Amino acid sequence: MSTPFRSSFFQLASILVALLAVTSCGAGGGAAKNVILISIDTLRPDHLGCYGYERPTSPTLDNIAADGIVFEDCSSTAPWTLPGHASMLTGLYPSTHGVKDHTRTLGDIPSLATFLKGAGFKTMAIVNSHNIATERYGLTKDFDSFEYVLEQEQIPGKLNAQGLPALGIGNRGPAITRKALRVLEGHQKEAGETPFFLFLHYYDVHTDFTPAPKYKQMFVEPYDGPLTGNTQQLVGYRVRGETITDDDARFLRQMYDAEIRQLDDILAGLFSYLDDRGLRENTLVVITSDHGEEYGEHGGVLHGRSQYQELLGIPLIMRGPSIPPGSTHSGGVSLVDVVPTILKMTGVRTEAEFDGLDLTLAWLNPDKLNAPRYIFGEADHNNWIEAGGKRAKYADVAWMIRLANDKLHFNEITKRYELYNIESDPGEQNDISQQERDKLEFLKSELNDYMRNEGTGNRITPPGEAEMQKLRELGYAE
Repeated sequence: MSTPFRSSFFQLASILVALLAVTSCGAGGGAAKNVILISIDTLRPDHLGCYGYERPTSPTLDNIAADGIVFEDCSSTAPWTLPGHASMLTGLYPSTHGVKDHTRTLGDIPSLATFLKGAGFKTMAIVNSHNIATERYGLTKDFDSFEYVLEQEQIPGKLNAQGLPALGIGNRGPAITRKALRVLEGHQKEAGETPFFLFLHYYDVHTDFTPAPKYKQMFVEPYDGPLTGNTQQLVGYRVRGETITDDDARFLRQMYDAEIRQLDDILAGLFSYLDDRGLRENTLVVITSDHGEEYGEHGGVLHGRSQYQELLGIPLIMRGPSIPPGSTHSGGVSLVDVVPTILKMTGVRTEAEFDGLDLTLAWLNPDKLNAPRYIFGEADHNNWIEAGGKRAKYADVAWMIRLANDKLHFNEITKRYELYNIESDPGEQNDISQQERDKLEFLKSELNDYMRNEGTGNRITPPGEAEMQKLRELGYAE
């Protein structure tokens, strides 16, 4: 398989590194026997202690980070779940794998499970999102076992408009972790020394915010505003174009912190199991996310619509054989780097090409990894845009290209460009496109090249009414 786009600059600066890294023999300094990839949906890095956050949200994740490496500047490829996870599992940008919305599938594009299963790994997954678990999108393929834990659960004592038990998006982390421990226990009993790949996806940090009283007391100050942290309530704000107050944003962030800490405590049990069973030393653990969340930074809530850092910035933490404890890497990396890095760490060879790089260079040869490279963001979702005097709904119109600290946004409908330097302006509040015309024109040219080579993906029939209702309940359709 070949990818459809490689700009000349990207070729010179990065692709030789990627090809050398992925096709060379063996893993970087010692192969990992097993792999656990953990995706924590909607997790922003700036709310974790290992990324400098002052509130005690993440002691478990901080300990994992202290034993491995933290990539301080990792970007997702898209601001919502489906295309982000497709990139996480293929090492390809959405324009390459094609899964930009609910009408496309991976088709015959191989995934991480494909590569590892072909190398003799037992491949297992437990996920907490309809977007990942629905077979029609292709992310479930080549897993020997795949289990979907529903995002929604019954709300005690509450009925919906039809008089049926009401459903809400609850915290399913305990159930996912229990199932993960059973899967690992069964694998050790039945498969013995066979290497395994376990993919875990947690939805707990995503709205609805429903932290247990213990965690709400730890993190949430008194609030008498209208918000509850309910997904549908926030979708209503977004559809109506309403803005939240500073006090609303504070409340949402604090509820978010409570959810992070609650899940972090749950994850402690998973890592204790690895220690108790002697799996720690030969297991590569990768912790990341699909996207972040907005709390009014650019006038909105939730995620899916823009390419600003509050949505594209994600954590990337790795612990495993050969990774020097306490390491950090400050250069820009991408979610597409996860697959080639895992393959290198496990010594699995492939002739497939990726849009991502092998990140073992972060501790083996940092100068090579720090070579200039482009990082892209695309595949927005449910965008309402004022254009031509009308307000209309669009998708896949917001694009981003980044080179070092210069980041260019482009909207296909409004034709607006915004340029930011995210080192001096990390909140992307000061558009410098008029002051930096040379940089603007250069990045525009490179982004246009990328967009012209967009793949169409493998088209499938649109979701039926039952699936659309599910997507509406989860906030993915309005």
